[in-house]
Amino acid sequence: MARKSIVPSKSYYFFGPKVISHNDPIAFRLKIDKHPEIDEHERKEITVETMSYFYVMIFNFLMDYFGPDQGLRLLEPVLKELGVKGALTNKERLRLRDDGPISIIECLDFIFNCLNLESELTLDEKNDRGEWKITSCPFSQSSVELCESFEIMNAKIVETLNPQMNGHHYQMMTKGAPFCRYVVERKEDFKRGQL
Repeated sequence: MARKSIVPSKSYYFFGPKVISHNDPIAFRLKIDKHPEIDEHERKEITVETMSYFYVMIFNFLMDYFGPDQGLRLLEPVLKELGVKGALTNKERLRLRDDGPISIIECLDFIFNCLNLESELTLDEKNDRGEWKITSCPFSQSSVELCESFEIMNAKIVETLNPQMNGHHYQMMTKGAPFCRYVVERKEDFKRGQL
């Protein structure tokens, strides 16, 4: 079996403000501290865009080099750790009122709001279920595996905030749906398929 090249192709660089050439892999450097004309809000946007760009670049490389199944398995421990840290950090920051489904979805929405998602949050109090409907996302044309990597992290966020709850995508734009639908519900309801 031929060994795969570890040199990434241009297809890895589909997200971000600049395409990096193969000959200059560190050409993309932002020195925003040396640009006082960039205000704090714009600095944060640049940072988020850059970090998103690098995540997607590394993610695509792993998927191509190891294949989707093994690539996701390699990323899973890191994504779970990010989920725990994101949940604990933002639980304090947001001062969540409880550990119910709408508080959990508010936390998810807050964490991912940096990606400029357009979303709606709804609560079904009768069934103790919350829904996060994402109608616009910069990753909507990406691979299904990229969304699955977010789902691994989201599930750990949900579990960390409330071990009795479960979070799951019921629809994804990357699978052709008109919007993403992420539901947080009690684990026993999820197991019964109550939706």
